[in-house]
Amino acid sequence: DAVGAAAGICCAARKRGKRAQIVIDLDKSAAEALLGKLQALPEYAGTFVSGGDAFVKMRPGALLVVVDTNRPDLVESQQVLESCNRVAVIDHHRRAAEVNYPLLQAEDNQHYLNYTWKNERSSVGSIFLEHTNKPDFSGFNTLIYGHQMADGSMFGQLERYRDQSFWEEHPNIYIATKEGVFRYDVFAAFRVGIEDIVYQLDLEKRKAQQKLIDFCLEQSTIDTGIQPSPKENVVTLSTCTGWGYSQRWVVVGTCTLSPREDSEPAASPAPKES
Repeated sequence: DAVGAAAGICCAARKRGKRAQIVIDLDKSAAEALLGKLQALPEYAGTFVSGGDAFVKMRPGALLVVVDTNRPDLVESQQVLESCNRVAVIDHHRRAAEVNYPLLQAEDNQHYLNYTWKNERSSVGSIFLEHTNKPDFSGFNTLIYGHQMADGSMFGQLERYRDQSFWEEHPNIYIATKEGVFRYDVFAAFRVGIEDIVYQLDLEKRKAQQKLIDFCLEQSTIDTGIQPSPKENVVTLSTCTGWGYSQRWVVVGTCTLSPREDSEPAASPAPKES
């Protein structure tokens, strides 16, 4: 879709007497067949360039047209996007509450604050797991972090859960893994301090786990009517609030569908390592 859309923009530019180039990594593109046909056409000679070449060739006042995405972290070249002050976005995807990104995990919680899933340095960062969490979501509370971007990308939609009506339209969180899809039902959304129980990851006893659930229900700005059990694992989406480093906004969901067992949620404790 992206290559076809970009080719269409090039065609429109040619008809206006403007020269346009398409920024793409030819070695890693999934549209090899289409690219081969376009490259064979004389009007597309020299049209395809890498992000690095585009950055060097870009002139002051150049117009960058982003197609088939409205997410800054999914463009072909972060360097080109961040260096251009004239940007047009042509995209058919809904922005709404869609949060659809690769989920990453590093050895610490600092790396992906400033690096994209392509490992390119960017203030947008990535969506990533707490580095001490188990990557298979078998822990009781799995924390997922992301920046709250002003354009609504990354976790920029989470604070909309302040409104009951927004939760009614978007009651679930889906996380796709190699095992299959986890579904979490959102049961709480609220502002929280970084020292609060939400960020305590050593809650192994049921009593402590119930305490976390009770805290979330008490603090929540929405009333979902959901009463989670500590037998069901939870996921916590965490982002900044603009109220200082010590405050975060979280959306918490309880697991109601797990790929591990068709009949039960991902609630059973992970097997002990020998």
